[in-house]
Amino acid sequence: MKRSSLAEFAGPALALLVILVIVAVTTPNFLATDNFQNIALQAAVLSIVAIGSTVVILTGGIDLSPGSMIALLTMLLASLTGK
Repeated sequence: MKRSSLAEFAGPALALLVILVIVAVTTPNFLATDNFQNIALQAAVLSIVAIGSTVVILTGGIDLSPGSMIALLTMLLASLTGK
């Protein structure tokens, strides 16, 4: 790796590591199993949409609607579960 590309990678990675250590020290439930499960559950929906969007872009079709569909369905489900 060239020096510039190493610095470009190491800077954000180091900043993320520092933030993680600070939050882990100051918050007692940050490293709990329930927190990791919650993060995985929230990331699952976005991961599925990201994989689908990647396939669409790789095949040559550009589709910008997944973000708006997630927003619409989130609002719909929130209104249905809130009553």
